[in-house]
Amino acid sequence: DKFSEFVALNPAFKVVNLSVISDDHKVIEKIKTTLDLKFPLSSLEINVGNLKMQVEEINLVRSASVRLTSNGLIEILVEIREPVAVQRIGEKFLLLDETGVVVDEVFSRSQRLDLPLLVGEGADLKVQEALTLLLETKNLLVRVRGLVRIGQRRWDVILDRNQVIKLPEKNPIKAMKKVISLQEGRQLLDRDVLYLDFRNINR
Repeated sequence: DKFSEFVALNPAFKVVNLSVISDDHKVIEKIKTTLDLKFPLSSLEINVGNLKMQVEEINLVRSASVRLTSNGLIEILVEIREPVAVQRIGEKFLLLDETGVVVDEVFSRSQRLDLPLLVGEGADLKVQEALTLLLETKNLLVRVRGLVRIGQRRWDVILDRNQVIKLPEKNPIKAMKKVISLQEGRQLLDRDVLYLDFRNINR
């Protein structure tokens, strides 16, 4: 009809492009392909709330704000999830943010040696705890190869030289502090110890 034709052709309603504000080119491309918008559009056809929802469904995106600008752009400002750990499950290497959300996937451990390695099912539910444990390892940190989630209940800390620190289900941080004070006092882990079993902290 004449009215919709008038609206479609009226420059005041014309939307000509999409502008994504982010430092991450990967995210910009992902948003553009996800939304798959064909320009020009009329601003009356655009549902800003829907666009926001679609963008926030992308793993890498923590939150997005979407607005229509006066010069005919859809402007999307995104806040990105930062990976803080690598989770290995079987042959897969997943990048997790601090809340345990999968941000991305890499093909090998060597692609992200800057991030700590968490192994096993359920590790994603305890990312904060794992990072706190790693901070508590202090001088031992350089020797830590990874943290293994055992039975979705507790952690084993794997060191180089195949040494293992078995931590309890409850208060693993407290147990870790005890391990480190023993290490600082008696250099236990400099000896031929295969593992330290702290599952029962009172022993």
